[in-house]
Amino acid sequence: MLADDNGVVNCLEPHPQLPYICTSGLDWDVKVWVPSCEQEPAMVDLAQTIKNNNKSRMNWSTSSEEINESQMLWMLWRHLRSANRMRS
Repeated sequence: MLADDNGVVNCLEPHPQLPYICTSGLDWDVKVWVPSCEQEPAMVDLAQTIKNNNKSRMNWSTSSEEINESQMLWMLWRHLRSANRMRS
């Protein structure tokens, strides 16, 4: 996606585990960026990659400071709700 000519990014936050990035600027909009592709990727050694990913995830230690998906969605929803109240 092309950027705005006059856009400003004040905040950029990555998801701790998933390939998502959230950005916000001077307006009230929060943009959630997810990877996409125009061509379907070749799924070479997919089964082995999944096994390796699962093994590495089991070794990760989760700290209480990490934000999970539900918490992130709740925070975004809360931000949007308060932004709508301010516009009214």
